[in-house]
Amino acid sequence: MKKTSMIAAALIASIGLVGCGGGGGGSASSSSSTVEGTAVDPELVGATVCLDMNDNGICEVTEPSVVTDMNGSYTLTVSTDDLTEGATLLVQGGYDRVTKMPFIGTMTAMIDEANLTAQQMITPLTTLVHERAEAAQEDMQTAQEDVAALLGLTVDELQANMLELQDQGALQAAMAMQQAAELASDANDTRGFYRAMAENMSAQYNDNLDGLMQAVADQNPSEVEQLRVKYFAEAMDAMGTVADPELYAMSVERMQEMIADMNISSSMTGQLDTGFALVSNFVNSMMVTSPDDVEVYVTEHLLEAAGIAQPIIDQVAQTIVNNAEITVDTEFGMMEAIIVENEDLIKTQLEAAPLSMNPDQAQAEYDAMIAQLETMKAAFEQPAS
Repeated sequence: MKKTSMIAAALIASIGLVGCGGGGGGSASSSSSTVEGTAVDPELVGATVCLDMNDNGICEVTEPSVVTDMNGSYTLTVSTDDLTEGATLLVQGGYDRVTKMPFIGTMTAMIDEANLTAQQMITPLTTLVHERAEAAQEDMQTAQEDVAALLGLTVDELQANMLELQDQGALQAAMAMQQAAELASDANDTRGFYRAMAENMSAQYNDNLDGLMQAVADQNPSEVEQLRVKYFAEAMDAMGTVADPELYAMSVERMQEMIADMNISSSMTGQLDTGFALVSNFVNSMMVTSPDDVEVYVTEHLLEAAGIAQPIIDQVAQTIVNNAEITVDTEFGMMEAIIVENEDLIKTQLEAAPLSMNPDQAQAEYDAMIAQLETMKAAFEQPAS
């Protein structure tokens, strides 16, 4: 994902918790309804879900809202009067349970009023359905059918948690769209990429998501953004299927992150085209394929997301991996406990080359790591109320 300040995200989340609470604002009514579901990109932890009553793409303190739990799940109580046709759920903030990276932009979903007891998922797929309904002035069912045809999926798959499906087509499409949106858009307007896709959808792009994404990217005046989407699409094609959906998500995020970090300029086009002729080698180097890969990936990304400097991460990550069991379910609080348990080893590593800190510097850096992880834990790791 594009780099952003996770410390800033944590502060925003904390403000959101104070402003929105478990039920937020919204109009008073003697009748209320409960909307339940999961925000998935994969699952988003500590994200704010709201009923976007004025459809301005922002969760405001006057709108019913709630924070997702450690599984990305939410339960939102809203006034029945507010569940009008086309009522929109919106999610923003938080971090990805699998990749440990901050969620960029927004995702949306139209509430299925005919089946409020069903899980109301908020995903890249439901975001495209919502944008298609608005762009083409269609009802929810027609928009779902349009998007299903584009992606070669069923309507049921559009409404599911992609990580739980046997067929990875929905997960591949969802991650491709969200990661491309982050590469091609301002960090605060990923929804604009979905809107452009919805406006440009036609039969010629059915079963050709890459073609549609590239057509939308080509409308971007920045040639650099166009190239990033192109290279990402090529990498996704070369990647193919990965049996484990969580390893797939990690691998896709790592590829997107590498492409986002590339020092691309329009004058480098020819050079980069030559480099990506070996795209399969690039993809292979980015893949997360084993438990050892997962341990390193999760450790590095938790520390990175907490705002710890890369030289520090490079120095201590392997020490953490060697002395603790790290899995995809390891989160900020667990990582803090691991570092506390291995304080002496961590400080010894900080004093070693190439950082070569003196004991006071190592202690200060260690204390800063604990504080940063504590901030993340406090901001994101609390259940929805």
